[in-house]
Amino acid sequence: MRIPTATYRLQFNKEFGFEDARAIVPYLHDMGISDIYASPLLRAREGSSHGYDVADPTKLNPDLGSEEEFELLTETLNSKNMGLLLDIVPNHMVASPENPWWKDLLENGELSPYAKYFDIDWHHAEGDMQGKMQLPIIGTEFDQAIDNGEFALMLEETGLSLRYHDYTLPLDIKSYATVLSLRSADSKDPPQIRASQQLRRLVESMAGLPDTNQGDTTSTTKGYQTRQVIKKRFLHLIEASTNLRNSVIDNIRLFNRNRVSNDLLKRLIDQQAYKLEYWKNGIRQFNYRRFFNITELVGIRVEDPQVFEDTHTLILELAGGRITGLRIDHIDGLH
Repeated sequence: MRIPTATYRLQFNKEFGFEDARAIVPYLHDMGISDIYASPLLRAREGSSHGYDVADPTKLNPDLGSEEEFELLTETLNSKNMGLLLDIVPNHMVASPENPWWKDLLENGELSPYAKYFDIDWHHAEGDMQGKMQLPIIGTEFDQAIDNGEFALMLEETGLSLRYHDYTLPLDIKSYATVLSLRSADSKDPPQIRASQQLRRLVESMAGLPDTNQGDTTSTTKGYQTRQVIKKRFLHLIEASTNLRNSVIDNIRLFNRNRVSNDLLKRLIDQQAYKLEYWKNGIRQFNYRRFFNITELVGIRVEDPQVFEDTHTLILELAGGRITGLRIDHIDGLH
């Protein structure tokens, strides 16, 4: 067991990365430092100044440098017989679409394989929150935000999404049917006709999907997989057919055009696995465990063996020789 005798804490971020730390190792060694005590090094929200808003615990933070540069840092420390203590955050992650697990949950609700990763009360006492994630991210009342034109429907490489200022929220694949069924592409070209027919069949399949809050474990897995298959087919179709893609974009314009489209947009948002809420109201009605009262940090169910394994895979790999110790952030938040 290695016991540090003198640690020196380094705050890693975009302005101070692996190479910057490596450059001062000889100086720290001459000072008598036995171990660098590093702030979190796993992938955090882009541009994070501290690293405690973890977005992906399975990867090193690219803001800090490459894996090769991290290796060079650890090799330099080893050459000086110095250790690397790593600060880790096992009890929360950032509640942002930058977090791939959280994004999948927003899209698929309780059907998401990551639904159990976060401490969420899916059956909250509030009637309109049954089976929904509450997102208190709006700067005003919901209806006012709609009237102000603060929401925009978008088509991205990964599918349909809802844009609210800096937030890009995925849409439930079932709700795609609401957008795609407004009107269809008109073409006399046989290949385009076939593509349109395929899209219509997909829309029927989308509309027939179970809601995101329905099903036991077996049907949940099957429902999730079916959603992914339908989504891939949709993305493939609009990539292969310019006519279909333009038709989808025209439908999106109907949602974003003006106040006449507000009812369409409200109906679409109501179909999602999340409920958008004015942030002041959300303080009283949260249905997920946060880090203290920070809305954008969601608690992880690290007591679940699968969640523990998935959130610690890289950490335990690093413990194989590249790091020499751990500092556990907020053990009081662990079950």
